[in-house]
Amino acid sequence: MKSREKIFIWGAGGHGRVLLNILRERKEYQVIGFIDNDPKLKNKIIDGVKVIGDETVLPLLKKRGVKAGIAGIGDNQKRCQIAHHIKERGFSLINAIDPKSIIVPNVLLGEDVTIWAGTVINAHAKIGDNTIINCGAIIEHECIIGNGVHIGPGAKLAGRVKIGENAFVGIGTTVIEGRQIGKNSIIGAGAIVLSDIPDNVVAVGVPAKIIKKLKNK
Repeated sequence: MKSREKIFIWGAGGHGRVLLNILRERKEYQVIGFIDNDPKLKNKIIDGVKVIGDETVLPLLKKRGVKAGIAGIGDNQKRCQIAHHIKERGFSLINAIDPKSIIVPNVLLGEDVTIWAGTVINAHAKIGDNTIINCGAIIEHECIIGNGVHIGPGAKLAGRVKIGENAFVGIGTTVIEGRQIGKNSIIGAGAIVLSDIPDNVVAVGVPAKIIKKLKNK
């Protein structure tokens, strides 16, 4: 029997725990531990896996033959920073794709991508790096999802929708065909997006309307 590649999850909170379950179901990787910079979590056992320490343990992991990891952080900006840090330390980034998701073969996936149970991703969609596609989301044909995006549970994106980098699309949101959501923007839960949303704003409601401008990141 082929041995599974050893990997770590950076982040021992809720998102990291979901990643652990996904990776266990896939049976492609052996999760050797969590990394977390919260000193209170060190040596704790979470769902049968130890929090082995903070980022200072990375050189030790490399000596043990660990070559890859994944960022288990829900916050878009922090997740991208951690993924970059993992690569800077000489590790590769894996994807965590729940076997209960449906992804057609011609979808293009980046790295450090998490796709949760019940998700459907259709023809010629592109999913950027460090992206979360949460439970039950529908990403229709030719959608382009930028780096660092989080698509919330049950969100529905019609064909040819474009989501800018680091945007957050809330639970139950609907985006009609061909619309664009700008980078860093936040779409509130249950919104229906009928027109384009610019960069760095918060939009909510039916139809979605801008209620706040955010500082440029």
